[in-house]
Amino acid sequence: YTWGYIEGIQVRPAREIIHKLIAVVSKNGQMLLNLSPRADGIIPAEQQAVVHEVGRWLWSFGQAIYGTRPFAVAGETTADGHVVAYTRRGSTLYAIIQGWPGAGRTLRLRELNASHLAGQTVASATLLGLKQLEPCTLQAGADGVTVTLPADAREPSPHACVIRLELQ
Repeated sequence: YTWGYIEGIQVRPAREIIHKLIAVVSKNGQMLLNLSPRADGIIPAEQQAVVHEVGRWLWSFGQAIYGTRPFAVAGETTADGHVVAYTRRGSTLYAIIQGWPGAGRTLRLRELNASHLAGQTVASATLLGLKQLEPCTLQAGADGVTVTLPADAREPSPHACVIRLELQ
């Protein structure tokens, strides 16, 4: 990995960049994405492909990134190993899950407990998709929230999926 173009440059995959962006934003950070054009100013095709893929993910799920603030906790790893990052905008909380847990899967989000929600409760959960929003089954308690993804949901992205949680 380098800051300038060299022949045979290794390019980080889009998935790695998207996961890094999610982690940085959930911790109130900023991220600089470096492109390495050749001497003639042309950005190599493999770099363009990565930028396109990151842009496509942001086009679909950018509401969980743009204009958000960190939540009381940056994230957690669920009991079954799913890495979840949290961002927030007003009364909307976003749970961004690396990868795709699978249709009908249940996620236990222990960090969404009474002490971190500061007196608020989770009223609804929605899986963001490419073309439509999918309501999720929600079970909230003092020790966390359990979200069950729709049984017929399609994988919204191979990189990361987003559950929008409305607080009240």
